[in-house]
Amino acid sequence: MRQLFLERGILSIKEVCEPKLDDYSVIVSVHYSFISSGKGLANIVAANQELFYENVPTKVKKILEIVTQHGVDYTAKIIKDKLAGKIIPLGQSCSGQVIAVGKEVKKFRVGDFVACAGPGLANHADVVCVPQNLITPIKDESLLKTSSLTAVGAMALQSIRRANLQLGESVCIFGLETLGHLIAQLARISGCKVVGVDHNPELVLNAQQSGIPYTYNFSQDNLMQSIELLTNSVGVDCVIITPDCAQDNIINDALKIVRKKGRIVIVENRDIQLKKNLIGQKEIDVLFSLSYGPGRYDPLYEYKGQDYPYSYVRWTENRNMEVFANLIETNQIDLSGFIKNEFGLNDISKAIENINQNNSLGVVLNYMDDKKLGCMPYNGEEKITFIPAFKDSMRVGIIGASKFMQLNLMPIISKLNNVIIDTIVDRDMANSLNAAKFYPGSLAYAGNAGLFSENNCNVVVVSPSADITTEEVISILERGKAIFMAKSLETNLIDFKQLKQFFLKNKNSYLCVGYHRTYSPFIQKIKKAIANRNSPLMIQYRFNAGFIPKEQRMQSEWKSGRIMIQAPHIFDLFCYLTGTKPISVSVESLKHQSNVAFPTDNFCATVSFEDGSVCSLLFTSLGHMDLGKERMELFFDSKSIIMEDYVSLVGYGVSPTFDERVKVPDQGYEKLITSFFESIKNEKSEMPFNLERLATVTDLALTVDQLVCQGGGELEL
Repeated sequence: MRQLFLERGILSIKEVCEPKLDDYSVIVSVHYSFISSGKGLANIVAANQELFYENVPTKVKKILEIVTQHGVDYTAKIIKDKLAGKIIPLGQSCSGQVIAVGKEVKKFRVGDFVACAGPGLANHADVVCVPQNLITPIKDESLLKTSSLTAVGAMALQSIRRANLQLGESVCIFGLETLGHLIAQLARISGCKVVGVDHNPELVLNAQQSGIPYTYNFSQDNLMQSIELLTNSVGVDCVIITPDCAQDNIINDALKIVRKKGRIVIVENRDIQLKKNLIGQKEIDVLFSLSYGPGRYDPLYEYKGQDYPYSYVRWTENRNMEVFANLIETNQIDLSGFIKNEFGLNDISKAIENINQNNSLGVVLNYMDDKKLGCMPYNGEEKITFIPAFKDSMRVGIIGASKFMQLNLMPIISKLNNVIIDTIVDRDMANSLNAAKFYPGSLAYAGNAGLFSENNCNVVVVSPSADITTEEVISILERGKAIFMAKSLETNLIDFKQLKQFFLKNKNSYLCVGYHRTYSPFIQKIKKAIANRNSPLMIQYRFNAGFIPKEQRMQSEWKSGRIMIQAPHIFDLFCYLTGTKPISVSVESLKHQSNVAFPTDNFCATVSFEDGSVCSLLFTSLGHMDLGKERMELFFDSKSIIMEDYVSLVGYGVSPTFDERVKVPDQGYEKLITSFFESIKNEKSEMPFNLERLATVTDLALTVDQLVCQGGGELEL
């Protein structure tokens, strides 16, 4: 399928794969999408062309900080990534027909006509995948072209609601491009006396022709005098400032014409400087209207389909979309001026030129002619089994093109001899494309692990941000592919038993979980120092994880807290250093009345091992990050070792040459990945994966998670 992107300030139409369908979304075959004037596509292009050169002193300071913390090589990767330019998906308002629905979607069926909203979701593309709360039904196909404005209309409607306009009030709209023009029309049909102001005479004329009776030009008319005459020297009840209005001192102009105890509504983000004297004298309320309405930026609402109670939140972003769609269906709003210019997606340059030269209110992109569909998502019906083969040359598939993956793991993999990054898959097509730019010949897809069932890759690498199930892991292994999971194997005991049963029957299968700290040079050095110890070990490990805002926890990856994400790395380290199995665990978790400090992020777990060793993990999100993230204190045979953030290693009572300090921390990722690929190339090499230890670590992590969630306790393992 085709999709429009912005790449280094240049518009680019790319042939990409169809988006992945999730449980709470629908896939829509796009018929029309809308490009607005003002803050629409034309301005985005211009803004991004200058973006790299803004705030240079701040960026230089940031680069120096990264060099200090991570070293020159890591910083060079970031700079290279920035210079290459991000690929940005464009679009936020479209309409079309539903062609697939997720399992949890109840309101839509295949064949329904809908309008869609959302930046990065309702894209300028042949096919889009949009969550159900960002979609509203359209009565019939004949209204689809006009309904492509629904997202912009919902933004305008939310501005009216924030202004709390009442029948008979007067309202002045600053800026008469797409959004301002819609706000003016909505205010007019709400029974208000509407004043429209802009610096562009053609936009002022457009407003007059659409029924706005009072229109003025910032530069040609005396606005304050005109408002005085119009309102009998009282002033307007409300001023709405749109993001498209570029007038200087716009806030001061608004303060002068609004009445005492009036309202000023600022639509979207913009820099403002308020005159305290005028605001204080008039007791003016300054309000902000951001996007489509309540629910915006709430991941549970937008991506998980959880609606707000109708009785308490009357107007959500989805209900605003429904109202605007109803206005279109009942012919209560005139949108003919917005849709008179129509272009195909391949004529996008002409569409932008039309907006810039003709001062139009926007253009419609038509996808019905020459629509090309890309590859269909894998449906899992056909299974292909084959015997694993050891090869000198390997093709690697990546699941999840996260920032961590692009800056840390993929550069390591690409440097290995006879190893090629062949395929990159991410839920977000833009992420896949951005990652693929650095690896010539690699293919970018939007999708999930199912794509690798028939793909010709030999090895699949799973990013820490990727969402993959135990069934998908087994499905890939059944096809003779090796898997490197750069994340903890988040699962439950039932799933893990299923995985163990698979390995009992398929002993030649290759799976490696990225518990990389045991491959760190510092940990290897400590392991040698304690090799001939006589006493058990006492280990205290402090993990200063940092605070995670509550809204980020709405995502599925935080469903078990950080116990199942980060803590297993340290439990694996304990097992490695002691060389024995844990026999019991005691847990205390933080009890906080406000629920701000989550127990699963703030706990202390003390593990007893078969050889008498006792290892304690203090995990917290409450510490200051300048303290450092990880610190380990180790005691044995009247000796002590302290390791700080894999940068500093100090021994007491050990060899004088033991102490070491490095500039760039090495947590062992490169050594682990190299060992993993070497074991695949050479069947006789030792696999950096111990199923028994993985089972032990998983069991320990699940037990700690259970104890933390119940407020603490002890259990034998």
